[in-house]
Amino acid sequence: MEARYRSRQKEFRLIATTADMGIVAYGRTLPELFSHAALGLMAITIDPADIRPQMEMAVSVQGANREELLLHWLNELLYLLEVEEFLGKEFIVEELSDTHLRAVIRGEKRDPERHHFRREVKAVTYHRLQVRARKTGWEAQVIVDL
Repeated sequence: MEARYRSRQKEFRLIATTADMGIVAYGRTLPELFSHAALGLMAITIDPADIRPQMEMAVSVQGANREELLLHWLNELLYLLEVEEFLGKEFIVEELSDTHLRAVIRGEKRDPERHHFRREVKAVTYHRLQVRARKTGWEAQVIVDL
């Protein structure tokens, strides 16, 4: 099963794997790529249309390289979702290097009356993880454990 989400530009697509799901994210720039990967993760768990950007949360993560940085970024978003019950709608990457990311996330606390989870993501994995440059920008692939 492959789901495509349309917008003015290609942001991400979801790919199915055995007992897992994957995200292939795209971006003209590396910060845009990381933002689109976050949108893809949220689309797996909950309908982003139900989230209001009422609050801001600052996030900072580090990794040994771009791939590990993406993994830590997405796992931090899962932590905020599961532990803090914070649902992200907008992901503004303010600072990004090969090993450090600083971002602001706009969203809201989970309201059980309005926010219904599609599926639970247990973790973002290293399986088939990649971040690569393309002629038109950047592409990343990540598999999540459901």
